[in-house]
Amino acid sequence: MEKKNNKPIGLKIPKSDIMQVIFTHELFTGSRFSLPRGKQYSSAMTVETYRCSNWESCQFQLKVRYYDFDAQNAYFVILHPHVHTAQRQGKNLVSFVASKFFKNKGAEFDIPEAKLEFEALVTVASAQADVLGALHRSLFPEVVLARVTGYVFEELLPNDSLLRARQRYYKSQNKLLNVVSEQQSEQVSLSEISM
Repeated sequence: MEKKNNKPIGLKIPKSDIMQVIFTHELFTGSRFSLPRGKQYSSAMTVETYRCSNWESCQFQLKVRYYDFDAQNAYFVILHPHVHTAQRQGKNLVSFVASKFFKNKGAEFDIPEAKLEFEALVTVASAQADVLGALHRSLFPEVVLARVTGYVFEELLPNDSLLRARQRYYKSQNKLLNVVSEQQSEQVSLSEISM
C-alpha cells in the first residue's frame, strides 16, 4: 500500500518504543516473532515484516513501516491475525527481542548481569499495555486473541551455552578484525618507508 496524500498508513509508534511494543505483545500472546525476510526498501519507505513463528499455521503478519518523511516514528500494520489453534512449535524458541538484546551486547558481557538487565526489561514490558493486541482486536474482532497470564522467565532467554557460544563468536570476530587492521597499518607504514 502506498501513502495517500502524504499520510502514512498504520498505527503510529515512536521509533524508540518499537522493541518494547513488540516484546509486550510477545509476552501477552505467548508468541515468538521472527523477521524472516529482513528489511525491504522502496523509494518512500523501509518495511520490516514480522511473523509469529512458534505456532503452527499461525498466519500473523505485522508490517512495520519507516517512512522517509517521518524520521521519528514507525507505523504498524497487521495484515493477518494470530490463529493459535494448532500445536505450538518448538518450546524453546527464544523471544525475538531477547535474541536482539543479547546480540547487541557483543563479546564482553557478564551472563548473570545481562540476565538481570533482561529481567528488568521483562518487568517493564509486562507492565505496559499491549498496543498491538488492541490493534489486533480492532482489526479482527471475530478472532479471539488469547492472553497469556503467566510465563517462565527462563523460556524467554537463550540458554547459557548459546550465550557463551555467541561471546566466543564475537571475540573471534574481534581478533580477526584486529589482525586485519594490524596488517593494513603495517602495509601503510611499509609503503611510507619505501617512499
